[in-house]
Amino acid sequence: MSAEHLEPDSRVYVNTLRPPVGTSFFAFKDTQVFRNVYLGNSRFSADFVLRVNISVQAYSYASGANPNEEDFAAKGGVIHVILVLDGDMEVTSGFAVRWDFIDLEIAAPDGFRASLHQPATGRLEGDKWTYDINYEEVLPMFKNMGQEAFDFRAKFQDTYQRTKIEEKGSWDTKSCKIHLEPHPRDANIEESTHKLRTLSVFQTSELLDPIAHFNFKFHVRPTGDSRRIITNFDLLLGIFASLLGYTG
Repeated sequence: MSAEHLEPDSRVYVNTLRPPVGTSFFAFKDTQVFRNVYLGNSRFSADFVLRVNISVQAYSYASGANPNEEDFAAKGGVIHVILVLDGDMEVTSGFAVRWDFIDLEIAAPDGFRASLHQPATGRLEGDKWTYDINYEEVLPMFKNMGQEAFDFRAKFQDTYQRTKIEEKGSWDTKSCKIHLEPHPRDANIEESTHKLRTLSVFQTSELLDPIAHFNFKFHVRPTGDSRRIITNFDLLLGIFASLLGYTG
């Protein structure tokens, strides 16, 4: 069985990450970082294992101080970047029963630090895992190019399920990491499509390059094989374009 969203009467979904129209120092970008990416030597060979489609919605905010001022950091200013990943992984019959783990790592650009990743783990009932994302934070933001301050409550909630695949999320100062493995370890993962959705938060108080390079790495390890399949993508975010006057 594939991972799936809960039925409408039991699923809780909230997305208020986009501030009101007229908010200063905010930008949004929706990008597909993996489009029908086949992780293997060839889509026609015996090593063909997995097809991946993942998009990322990037929300960037300057909060706490006006980023046009030189003492932005001294006044408590922070740039927040929230990345919401949404996609799926198609497991093929050749891939079933012969993989140890799948890792996805999101590396932060220089000057940024990772501060949160969800979900961290899930709840197991039978052979089905349920995963919750529950993020909420109040950001002191601005209107009228920094002349008017207001508190914006950024909130995101979602729940999804996946069968026989355990997910563990973590972060350190430089990256957020997603680890997937069969549960139990000898589980036969049927040919199917499995949902992937995560939320990661990165922060900085430095006004650096106007383009931030987030690096996405997929590691796939077939059972009994030390080989790893790695695919890297750079996501270019114009997160500082809004600092020059764009309003969301």
